[in-house]
Amino acid sequence: MIPSTFKHQVVRVFFGILQKHAPIVSSLEPGIVRVIRNDGAELLFNIPAGGFVEVNEDVVTIIAESLTQTF
Repeated sequence: MIPSTFKHQVVRVFFGILQKHAPIVSSLEPGIVRVIRNDGAELLFNIPAGGFVEVNEDVVTIIAESLTQTF
């Protein structure tokens, strides 16, 4: 299930993905990804080397060499 909000900087532009978002594939620059779950909980992830994000139906997939959760 897709989180209620997904935000990340993509090539110096911020974008958000809401439920039922159209399919998209984009590159991710190194940085912090913020996920806000449907219950309002916020998760932060560091992607030090960048990567890619794919949205397909209600699934968000992040492809990165490494990803660590930050608090």
